[in-house]
Amino acid sequence: SWYRWSFFVPNDWVFDPMQTIVGQVHAEPPAGAGWGNPPLAVHLKNNKVSLTSDWGPAAADEISFELGDIRRGEWHDILIKSTWSTGSNGQLNAWFNGSQKAQRSGQNIAVGNANGDRTPFFKASIYADWRWDRDNSTSYLKGVLIDDVKIGDSNETYASMDFVGGRTSQNMEVRTFDTK
Repeated sequence: SWYRWSFFVPNDWVFDPMQTIVGQVHAEPPAGAGWGNPPLAVHLKNNKVSLTSDWGPAAADEISFELGDIRRGEWHDILIKSTWSTGSNGQLNAWFNGSQKAQRSGQNIAVGNANGDRTPFFKASIYADWRWDRDNSTSYLKGVLIDDVKIGDSNETYASMDFVGGRTSQNMEVRTFDTK
């Protein structure tokens, strides 16, 4: 599966030590199980953009890749190719602003999440829950723009999913909002 999207970080973005997800691929849990962490999440923390791959309940079932710096007032392009697997044949490749930043082989989804109608699905929005970490956040005001979302199957290629042309943030006004 391929996942592509862009997000714009406004000039007034406050760097925050608390993680703020700006796009994720989630998977429906097996019957009777609760929702866990998404198998893939792109998040902002401090002044960095990172990708986390999480395939189980143990800390060892997670790996993070630093993708690059948050640049206020600019678009950031994400392109991810994942071959979902509960075994050793899973693949993960990720590009940030046109440069490959992550490559991994091995399990990348929890057992029970990749079967039948429980295929992973893309979600784009801001996900940050201050109920658990309110004291460590430096800002409750969050706002990004998300654009150019494209989801592809195994028939796609890098060339068919890659971003064409450029973007400009000129004449754009983005306002943050209070999430309290």
